[in-house]
Amino acid sequence: MLGFVGLLALLCTTVHADLFTSIADMQVLTDAKKSIPTLLYKFIKNENERLEQLRGLAQQYEARYQSSVDDSLKDITNPINAFLLIKRKVGFVEK
Repeated sequence: MLGFVGLLALLCTTVHADLFTSIADMQVLTDAKKSIPTLLYKFIKNENERLEQLRGLAQQYEARYQSSVDDSLKDITNPINAFLLIKRKVGFVEK
């Protein structure tokens, strides 16, 4: 009988410890919930910066190769010019 009471007391202690652990986890969750808007704004800012870099890259590419679009037929028919055109395009992408 004494062993049963001891086991019952041990189980009650474990239940209370789980309850306190759950409360601590919920407090961490509510604190994390407060930081979500800040993280979202930071993500949006970083993505906008990345998009601006991509826009700049597209503008550089367009400015650099606008004249080559007009002369593309001439470049394709000559094998040496075609090779140099491909080399320029690959070199720009690798930068």
